Amino acid sequence: MTATINTKNERIREIQEATWIGYTQANQILDNLEDLLEHPKVHRMPNALIIGETNNGKSTIVNRFIKRHPAIFDEREDFVELPILSIEMPPEANQDSIYISILHELQSPYSYYSKKEQKASQVIGVMKNYGIKMLIIDEFNNLLDNTLLKQAQVLNTIKYLGNQLQIPIVAVGTKEAHRAILSSSQLANRFDPHVLPKWTLSTDYLRLLKSFEEALNLDSQSNLASKEMAIQILNMSEGWIGEISMLLKKAAIVAAKKGSNIVTLDILKKLQWKSPTERRRV
Repeated sequence: MTATINTKNERIREIQEATWIGYTQANQILDNLEDLLEHPKVHRMPNALIIGETNNGKSTIVNRFIKRHPAIFDEREDFVELPILSIEMPPEANQDSIYISILHELQSPYSYYSKKEQKASQVIGVMKNYGIKMLIIDEFNNLLDNTLLKQAQVLNTIKYLGNQLQIPIVAVGTKEAHRAILSSSQLANRFDPHVLPKWTLSTDYLRLLKSFEEALNLDSQSNLASKEMAIQILNMSEGWIGEISMLLKKAAIVAAKKGSNIVTLDILKKLQWKSPTERRRV
């Protein structure tokens, strides 16, 4: 009995672990980020903008990319090389908060009261010392929560960092992030947009479901790509890949508790599940 319980618990833990699904669009974005990372230094570095609604896979792609390029430690030389620096756009962003976010992430001591010019100089020096080759700014859409003046100042700060360091900058956010960048004529043509749309009932979507079936180690009898299952999953998730992932993991756990690896239509329909629209309404 104990062995059976342990087996079920192990199976549930396996399901709960992060699942990477390398669908076509995600792989294309990863390839583009790799190209940017290896781009030679030029005066006007190319940048990228990853656009998608909440829970539609943006952070998963970015985290996957960062894990491919971890920090390199050399204890003998007391040296650390950090290929990629990732920060989050502060809710009340301004020039100071951008510099502070970078210094905080790099665990570099700073004086909150020092002038912006001093912080800028320190940021550039520290980033060069770490050998940073790319700056990623998540939640870029937070920028629109500020006045037009502060938005312009932050965008100028980002342009300044890109020019001084000659590194690509990757902005990540919702469609509002695109609107923020378009407000700067000097930055608009430097950011190549990559949009992650909602999934629809298509060949790519069915292929995605088959990938989830394999990644979650489900029995082939689950047949997630069958017409009834595919439509049910699409309706419940509303086409967001993050929702699809959570939904299928929850259904797989229900199956595992029954000692099965088969997700059925009945399990999906009986789940206590609220769609994104229903959750927003609540």
